Amino acid sequence: MVALVKGQKVAVDRPTPTFEEIGREWYNTHLKDGLSEGPYKRQVLQQLEDHVFPALGRRPINEIKRKEITDAIRTIWVEKHPTGIKVRGNIERIFDYAIDLELRDDNPTPPPRSLPLQQHQIEHFSSLPYERVNEFWVWLNNRPRMSIQTQVGIALAVLLGKRTGEIRKMMWAHVDLDAAVWTTPSLDMKKRKSHRQPLPAQAITMLRVLKDASDGTGYVLANADGKPMSENTMLYALKTFDDITTHGFRATLGSWCTDNGVDKRVSDFIKSHQPKYLDAAYSRTDMLEERRKVLQRWADFVIGTGRA
Repeated sequence: MVALVKGQKVAVDRPTPTFEEIGREWYNTHLKDGLSEGPYKRQVLQQLEDHVFPALGRRPINEIKRKEITDAIRTIWVEKHPTGIKVRGNIERIFDYAIDLELRDDNPTPPPRSLPLQQHQIEHFSSLPYERVNEFWVWLNNRPRMSIQTQVGIALAVLLGKRTGEIRKMMWAHVDLDAAVWTTPSLDMKKRKSHRQPLPAQAITMLRVLKDASDGTGYVLANADGKPMSENTMLYALKTFDDITTHGFRATLGSWCTDNGVDKRVSDFIKSHQPKYLDAAYSRTDMLEERRKVLQRWADFVIGTGRA
């Protein structure tokens, strides 16, 4: 007979698994092969190992109480709030998985409103205010010691709002210069869903120059060994201008879209987000032509030939 405690279930045919066992099983089942390689995928398990497993890892999954979770993540929630948000969310997902396995009937993860107030403001990737983007563009185009691959990579980050990893792994086979479209395959996307991005005229011009200077195969931003450029190449170059990051250009473009009346659905598709409000019928279109017009307006603004 299954022993039931309110909100809990215990299997009689085997010892109740621990939180760490279920956490690792959840990771291997839902994340290990479901996300592209990158910092987020590596961080999920590392953050659990650093901040959760030491306190909760050996506890049977069905016995853990809300206060235990609060105590376990209190420090990181207060002192490293962005990381705390991610850790709390993954704990919640692990308990949802335990419910699916009928190891529990409830999810004891505390909601954010129940956790202590954080002491620090959320730290985002350092971004450039869009009002300074033309200043930055002039600087970028007058850097004599910067390689053309680094220069084009940074320019694409500014003009397209694409993630750094997607830009680094960009391949000529996925770029249609005549149609002015770059299609990032699903394996290189964070959510494993292919993404078409229209290319403004300024991006097409730079890519044609780069293609003429290469054999037009392999990676667009290849290093001397034919591999994608290093993760830090563009970042180090940017630090000679200001304390900003390549990823931060996504926020720069997003802020400009917000302040200039761009439809949020179009802005979300530009940044390859998957908005919750998109139903199956609507998501059959990716608003390519609407995005093309917006990105061309943005590119004209970046180089100083167009108004906001």
